[in-house]
Amino acid sequence: MKSKLTLGVVVQGNLDLARDILLGIRSYCNANRNVHLELLSASGFVPKLASLEVSLDALIAFESLPESIEVLHKLTPNVVLTSNRFAMEAPKVINDDFEIGRMGARYLLSKGYPSLAFLHAEGCLFSKERRQGFLEITEKSDIETRVLDLNNLTKVPDALKILETLPSPVGILGCSDLHARWLIESLEDPTKDIPSRFAILGVDNDTLEQALCPVPLSSIALAGRQIGYAAAETATQWARGSRPPDEPVRIRPRGIITRHSTDMLAYTDPIVKKALTLISEKTEQFRDVGDVVRVLGIPRRTLEYRFNKVTGNSLGTLLTQARIRKASNLLAQTDLSIKEIAYLVGLSEPRMLSLIFKRETHETPSEYRERTKLV
Repeated sequence: MKSKLTLGVVVQGNLDLARDILLGIRSYCNANRNVHLELLSASGFVPKLASLEVSLDALIAFESLPESIEVLHKLTPNVVLTSNRFAMEAPKVINDDFEIGRMGARYLLSKGYPSLAFLHAEGCLFSKERRQGFLEITEKSDIETRVLDLNNLTKVPDALKILETLPSPVGILGCSDLHARWLIESLEDPTKDIPSRFAILGVDNDTLEQALCPVPLSSIALAGRQIGYAAAETATQWARGSRPPDEPVRIRPRGIITRHSTDMLAYTDPIVKKALTLISEKTEQFRDVGDVVRVLGIPRRTLEYRFNKVTGNSLGTLLTQARIRKASNLLAQTDLSIKEIAYLVGLSEPRMLSLIFKRETHETPSEYRERTKLV
């Protein structure tokens, strides 16, 4: 067995996700000094792989057309892909696209939009899986939901015509930030229609797409560095004789970044809307449902009835969901202790946060932080 390995990387540097994957690979190599990184692409350009003369033990490719696999295998048989665009027979470490769809659906449902839609890129496997996850959640509700094909710009007018027939505001998940931006740019006055008519959530949280979008775009942030680190580990173990995974290794997204494009609640009941706004913005002030009742000055039975009627959930359930959302963001984006985070989400004891977090997410706060932190 070789003591030192050379790990080749083919990555398109023009996407935030690709750069994050590369940084994750770099982190793995820094932690494992006997693995050398050989970057086969630079400045966003991928060379003609067939002309390369390098000795590689394994290779990680971010984006590859099906016909490129044969060329990649000429460089080394140990090729790991980190893209889920096409259904290719190769080991993969990729986004958990099913969970991305589920996460987007849960988020839009929590906002109370009277109808929902998914912008689908026909022919792309990642979009197909995100659509499947989205529908898995929305089919459990009684909200009207549509799937619209938006695999190129020519489809935008037809998609918009359908969206205009749905009860507004329509909660929309684009399969990517790009597709969300296409739709927003097609509106005559995006600043007027977003989010009052169309509340749009993208995927990628890509810097360039955010800069090009006419309004600040809410987006699901992906765990690119974790993908890169796991891909480097998989490729290295394969090169050393371990069997590659039979199924794709799926890395869950980091969370949702809310910006103007979805920054509203669509519930028509003013009391429910006020309560949810308070819970979201001042979570730390509410130790239990009784605190919410006292702040609003409404009989508890009346408030609970209105919540169940309008949202289909109890006030206690929505308070717990707000705690989990805020705790998740603080765990992923700060170095605050579990005790400090518990206080900031309205819980007096870290033990209570651990119990609630584990029950709702099936992992402890520490496990979540470890999974989502930047490597």
